[in-house]
Formats: sequence, structure tokens, C-alpha cells
Amino acid sequence: MSEINLSGFIDISGYEGLYAVNRKGEVRSIRKNIILKQWYTLGYLYVSLGKSNKERVNRLVAKTFIPNTENKPEVNHKNGIKADNNIDNLEWVTGSENKKHAYKNGLRESKNAVKAMAISRRKLSIQDAVEIKKLYKTGNYFYRQIGEIYNVSLDTIYHIIKNKTYREAM
Repeated sequence: MSEINLSGFIDISGYEGLYAVNRKGEVRSIRKNIILKQWYTLGYLYVSLGKSNKERVNRLVAKTFIPNTENKPEVNHKNGIKADNNIDNLEWVTGSENKKHAYKNGLRESKNAVKAMAISRRKLSIQDAVEIKKLYKTGNYFYRQIGEIYNVSLDTIYHIIKNKTYREAM
């Protein structure tokens, strides 16, 4: 591991002499002596190291400052804020530990809760879906015609008929 310089930055493994990171999650270009701009993707902060190397800041901080003696593959944000890449907020975890943390802290909903929410927002009822399937089976109606009757898209009709949605409408 590289030494900490006066400003608290340590060279990033694989980028020694080029880039360094500190305990707060700031990434510095050593040659240009500037803090690199970070951007969000799906809630996580990323930084470019070189022309085509995008890295997640939380992983750079964890790899540099937090020993991973159990070789765990994921980095968890203890407070649930993905943009808080301070060393005190990060820990190495397994995928299972990460999911349990998210459910326990209300950061992620169970699949059943997500499904229930999606069902509650449906435009059509189960009975509508049953009727749509019956209309299609008669052979007298195409997807577009059925969609016009129910004021929904052709894709919606397709997914109902192919049992991709409204599976309970048999």
C-alpha cells in the first residue's frame, strides 16, 4: 500500500503515480493536481481514470482504505446514501448481506411489495384481461382492434394474450 501524502490522498492500485483517492471519496489526478469531476449513474458516483476507465468511487475508497480479509465482493453504504463515499460509511459485504441491509433499512422493497404496487396501478381489471383473451380467441379481432376497444396500446394487448402480464386472468 502506498504512503499517505500530506493531503491525505493514497495512490489508487493499478494507477500509481497517476491517480489518488482520500478517505472522503475525492479522487485526484496527480499529474494535473486537480480533484476529478464525479457523476451519478443509478445513484452511484463514478469517476474516469484515463480515457476509457470508469470506476465507482465507493469501490476505489474501499479497495484503498478498507481491508477485505474475507474477500467479500460488494461495497455497502452503511447509511444507505450511495453518494456518501466517506470511509466511515463503507464496508465490504456479500451480495446477501447487502440485500438484507437494504430490506432492513427500507432501501429496497420486497418483490411481493413491488408486484402489489404494480398491480394496484393497472389500468385494466382482471376481468378486462379475461375478456381480451376471449375476444382474441374468437379470431375476429386483432391486437390493434382490441387495444382500441379498451383504450390501451398494442403492446399491452400483446402482453396480456401472451401471458406476460395479467397471468391470473385465465
